[in-house]
Amino acid sequence: MAPVSNPEKDMDAPDGACGLAKTRSRREKREKVGRKSALEQLKKAKMGEKIKYEVKEFSSVYEEVDEDEYSKMVRERQEDDWIIDDDGTGYVEDGREIFDDDLDDDVVEDKRGKHKEKNVKKSVVAKPNSIKSLFMNSNVKRPAEKDVDLSKDDLLGDILQDLHSEVGNSSFKHVTVVCSKAFSSINHTCDYTYYSKICNVLLLNDAMAFDEMDFDEPMEVGLEEEAPVVKDDAESKHEVAAVTAVKVEAKGEPQDPVQVDSSQLPLVEGPDGEQVFRFYWLDAFEDPYNQPGVVYLFGKVWIESAKSHVSCCVSIKNIERTMYLLPREYTNPRTGEVSNTPVGMMDVYQEFNELSEKFKIMKFKSKKVEKNYAFEIPDVPTQCEYLEVRYSAEFPSLPSDLKGATFSHIFGTNTSSLEHFLLSRKIKGPCWLDIKSPQLMNQPVSWCKVEALSLRSDLITVVKDLPPPPLTVMSISLKTVQNPKTHQNEIVSLAALIHYRFHMDKSPPQPPYQTHFCVISRPADCIFPYDFNEAVRKKNGKVEIASTERTLLGFFLAKMHKIDPDVLVGHDIFGFDLEVLLQRINVCKVPHWSKIGRLRRSNMPKLGGRSAFAEKNATCGRLVCDVEISAKELIRCKSYHLTELTAQVLKTERITVPQEDIKNLYSDSPHLLYLLELTWTDAKLILLIMCELNVLPLALQITSIAGNVMSRTLMGGRSERNEFLLLHAFHEKDYIVPDKPSFKKAQLETVKMQPNNTRKEIPEIPDPNLEMGILPKEIRKLVERRKQVKGLMKQQDINPDLYLQVHT
Repeated sequence: MAPVSNPEKDMDAPDGACGLAKTRSRREKREKVGRKSALEQLKKAKMGEKIKYEVKEFSSVYEEVDEDEYSKMVRERQEDDWIIDDDGTGYVEDGREIFDDDLDDDVVEDKRGKHKEKNVKKSVVAKPNSIKSLFMNSNVKRPAEKDVDLSKDDLLGDILQDLHSEVGNSSFKHVTVVCSKAFSSINHTCDYTYYSKICNVLLLNDAMAFDEMDFDEPMEVGLEEEAPVVKDDAESKHEVAAVTAVKVEAKGEPQDPVQVDSSQLPLVEGPDGEQVFRFYWLDAFEDPYNQPGVVYLFGKVWIESAKSHVSCCVSIKNIERTMYLLPREYTNPRTGEVSNTPVGMMDVYQEFNELSEKFKIMKFKSKKVEKNYAFEIPDVPTQCEYLEVRYSAEFPSLPSDLKGATFSHIFGTNTSSLEHFLLSRKIKGPCWLDIKSPQLMNQPVSWCKVEALSLRSDLITVVKDLPPPPLTVMSISLKTVQNPKTHQNEIVSLAALIHYRFHMDKSPPQPPYQTHFCVISRPADCIFPYDFNEAVRKKNGKVEIASTERTLLGFFLAKMHKIDPDVLVGHDIFGFDLEVLLQRINVCKVPHWSKIGRLRRSNMPKLGGRSAFAEKNATCGRLVCDVEISAKELIRCKSYHLTELTAQVLKTERITVPQEDIKNLYSDSPHLLYLLELTWTDAKLILLIMCELNVLPLALQITSIAGNVMSRTLMGGRSERNEFLLLHAFHEKDYIVPDKPSFKKAQLETVKMQPNNTRKEIPEIPDPNLEMGILPKEIRKLVERRKQVKGLMKQQDINPDLYLQVHT
């Protein structure tokens, strides 16, 4: 489209232009002060100052006409070629309102050949709230009307001339189209300042599309932001693809995703020559209420064709409930009187067989076993024969206080499938596992690249003396603003740093990240600076610009799926970041929320509970490292806020912006780039703190000693580590352990001592010839290991990676 001529400079302009110049000359005397004032306010607004205007209430913006009158108006507009010097080849006025459903094609093609979806508005004749909402959303108030006898065409020519000096030649074509569309859609006469504000608002709101839009195609001026709707997977892909991307490719990021043949599993030769599925497990998850007897293991598997490790999920099914019934010496009928009839193991079996029908246990198997006991119940012998009973976890569990005429106690009623699996297969922390007779999954249950199924837990064995594979580590940081109406935190920026080959058993890589991404959105009552796209481009930044928070969240989940991190790192990530992410994903109705973890699920866990249970549940399959929790365990600090940790651990300063001041940074591009820089810097500081404290190597060592799940180790709390350390030790020696108390009962730190054990005398030293007990033996192992570590650290030529392992 040819730009509008300047009547004051073009003396050879046609008569129409001279007439326009005379009209402008007459008006200029009356409006000179107002126009200069408006330009000054525009410049101040671009510098970040907020401009307030006195608003007079007006009832209607659009004229209401019937269809015949509207058709006549359209024909008159089409016949009126009011753009000067376009030679009939440039902008063409089609006469319709901007919200006509036929104004734009459903799809337009931009200059790069990519297709872009366009919103289609419903056809209406009058829409009085559109302009009002425009001013409300952009914080630009309508000034008082002035009675000026000027046509809209005159005003448009004047405004375009003034805006030309503000935006420059490169964007003037777009300016003309936007302002022309705005004027053609407004059937109301008001003053120069009012129209100029409309054009400025439209330009600022649409500034992000300057370099994306093909202006030779029809363009729609968006006056209203439509409410978010639930979209299917295909629509979500379009929405993510529509995010404006201004970036420079970073080194170290895989350009092509690893291709995996889903028709077969990557098998290797096991120790006995049998083909097995070998993978390194990192995290485990179970849902005892909805999927009893099933455990999901998540980790890494080697793909020979790609020469790379990829994510893997192994489903272990048919983990049975296992209980032990202690026979009575004599039968004890329901009358409570002890008889003289001795109890045999067959008597116990027959009674349980009768009880199984009552508790709807349709099938079970049993055998006689010998077990040890060393805990607080006085009438349980230290060594005795028990009836071991096993049945499917799909059947109900038995009460922990169940007694019968032939048995006095029952143990193992509430042991979880995961605990039973780890103890029975002697799995202590992350390690390589071999699975015999693996099967392909009929339907995917996870977001992992490879999935396998094991029908029995006894098909899984531990592989020793193999180093762990490298992991993909991602640190994240986000900034939020509080919505004044809902008082909820809304995410406006998010940054992430990624390393694809992070070794847990070696020194941290330098630098600890290979690539990164940033994504920024805007609060509902803010707009992006008009030159923000270009400012990011000049800074060589790798930034994604999302039009809404929903788009930002969809983009983040898409990145999580593509990058597929094994470890997610943050500061107060359990206390704030994950909860906010999940809440906003839920509120904005973003599909596939479970991509934040690795297990495909539809129902989001209930947020806001104790101990970050829901957050850990949602991220299952990924290790989550909260450097605030880790720092509390490893160092002493006045405060464990990120600013204080940065000063103490990294010996540097962290710059912050209060949450209430973040909106002010949307005033111009330099300030908004500063917000992005702070977000990115926080992600870097978080990752550096994790590396400096050796959090991952330490957590791996602790989990391997205690034998629990590493994701639980990273969440802190020593009681569970001690519990699993002793569980493995007692299980190895065929000891029956006490059942965990139910949540309804009072929780104990330890076993309840009997009243007769209140003596103050020091107990006698046991006979040294006796076998050492379980607890002293475990303590002795830890002490001896500590001595070995100190001896290794004294060696002069110790390997740095080995030094790191023994030092942690």
